[in-house]
Amino acid sequence: MNKTLPRRAIATALILLVLALLASHASAVEALLLQDTYVDNGTSGGKPTPNNSNNGAGIDLRVFKGNGRIGRTFLKFTLATLPPGTTATDVTHARLRLWVNSNSTAVGSITLSPVTSSWDEYTLKDSSTGTLTYGAPKLLDLPVSSVSNFISIDVTQWVKGWLSGTLVNEGIEVEASATTGLLNLSFDSKESNQTSHEPRLEISLSKIGPIGPMGPIGPQGPPGAAGPAGATGPAGAKGDSGTIGPMGPPGLPGPAGIPGSAGVPGPTGPAGPAGEPGAPGPVGSPGPAAVWPTRIQPQGDLSMGEFTQGPTP
Repeated sequence: MNKTLPRRAIATALILLVLALLASHASAVEALLLQDTYVDNGTSGGKPTPNNSNNGAGIDLRVFKGNGRIGRTFLKFTLATLPPGTTATDVTHARLRLWVNSNSTAVGSITLSPVTSSWDEYTLKDSSTGTLTYGAPKLLDLPVSSVSNFISIDVTQWVKGWLSGTLVNEGIEVEASATTGLLNLSFDSKESNQTSHEPRLEISLSKIGPIGPMGPIGPQGPPGAAGPAGATGPAGAKGDSGTIGPMGPPGLPGPAGIPGSAGVPGPTGPAGPAGEPGAPGPVGSPGPAAVWPTRIQPQGDLSMGEFTQGPTP
C-alpha cells in the first residue's frame, strides 16, 4: 500500500491552510522568468557571424552599442504565479529588477520595449528579430550609472495591460538608448553561475483573493537515494519456537575417545559343567619293591593266633 500519497495530500492541505491564513497580509508576488537571451548584430575575429548565433544558454544578458555593433536582451515572464482571479485593478506596482554584473565595461542609458510576437530563447538570433512586433509605450532613456548593483524599472503599465488583455505578453526587449553612443552592459541571466541574480519581476497587489481548491495529487515521484542506516533499535521480544526441521544427514565419525579406567571386577560366576575326560596319561615308571610284614601280632580280642607271611606276590 502506498502511504506517500496520503502524506503528500496532508502536507499540501496544510500549506494551503497556512497560505489562506496569511493571505490578508500578503501583498507582493514574483512573476516567473520563462526565457532570456541576447542577440548580436556584428562580426569579429573570424568567428561565426554573430547575427546568426544564438545565446540562449549564456550566463550573461548583454546590451551593448559601439562601432556598428548592437546587442539586445530579451526577457519573458509568466503571470501564472499570481493568485487566481487577479485583475489589472489589483496591481498597485510592478518593477523589473536587473543585476548589472562585473563584466560590464561602459554604463549609459537603456530603452525597454514590450514584445508582442512569440520567440524562443534557444532559436532567437539577430537575423530573425526582423519579424518581431512591439507594443507601447516604450520606456526611454533609463540611466544605468553603476556596476555590480541592481537597477529597478517601473513596468506597472505593462503588467496591467498583460492582465487586462490590452497588451500581448511576449516579453521585454532591452537595448541601448538612441542617445547613447557607447554602451557595454552585462546582466545576470537565469543560467548565471556567478552571483545568480537572475532578472525578477516583482508585482505588488492591493489584495490577495481566496485560495482556490486544491488541485489533484500529482504522480508519485521516483524513489530517492537510500538514506544512511539508522541506529540499531532495542531487541524485540523472543518469538515462538518454530517447527522442528527435518533431520540432517549423519555427520562424519568423531575421533576415538580416551580409554576409560578399568571397571570393578564382577562376582565369580557359577562353576561350569564338568569337561570331557582327558586322554590317559603315559604309564609311570615302576615304583620300589614293597616290604611285606612277616608277622602280624594279634590285636584286640582276636584270638586267631599269629599269621605267617606267605610268599611274596
